[in-house]
Amino acid sequence: MTTRYFLSGRGALVLALALTIACGGDKSVYDLEVGDCIVPPSGDVKEVARVQSVDCSEPHDGEVTAVFDLDLDVEEYPGEDRISDLAFDGCPEESTVLFPLAESWAEGDREVVCILESIFDLSVGDCISYPSDGGGELLTGVKRLECGEPHDAEVIGLFDMPEGDFPGEDEVTDYASANCPGEFDNFLGPTEESWALGDREIVCLDE
Repeated sequence: MTTRYFLSGRGALVLALALTIACGGDKSVYDLEVGDCIVPPSGDVKEVARVQSVDCSEPHDGEVTAVFDLDLDVEEYPGEDRISDLAFDGCPEESTVLFPLAESWAEGDREVVCILESIFDLSVGDCISYPSDGGGELLTGVKRLECGEPHDAEVIGLFDMPEGDFPGEDEVTDYASANCPGEFDNFLGPTEESWALGDREIVCLDE
């Protein structure tokens, strides 16, 4: 079975959550789509053909945030270093990437899959960084790190907002401000879209 490389990532603003749904089961790396939630293989570098795809409401380690083809009009495989550099350059910072090997390249494979760690499985005490291009209103994933490593924030509180209709961004901000620990600097909170899918969680962050 043709495999692809699986390579871990290199190298008071509101960050809202973006929630997506995926189906479960064992899935080919060639069938991954944006929004799929997966349990990746362990280790820093692996050749993989299939990954475990799970419903995003279940525990998972990563979510597919982008899928794109490399724009290289060459038949000969450019080499793993060149391909991995292009893959990382095209994915959000802190991504894990799936990219073609020489064998799959010869079969026409040009696809890169970008994976970020889930924002819905965080726990108090987790230290995270978020992509540099995720500093707007939406954040689709984070990178968990050892707290002794450089990181953007530490999770210091988790709680759910009350049920009901989406209260609006200002109310989400007010609720987080009123209920997060006093030392919090930032938070992750639901968007109107993720609220409709059942997301009520506020994640309090100490930056």
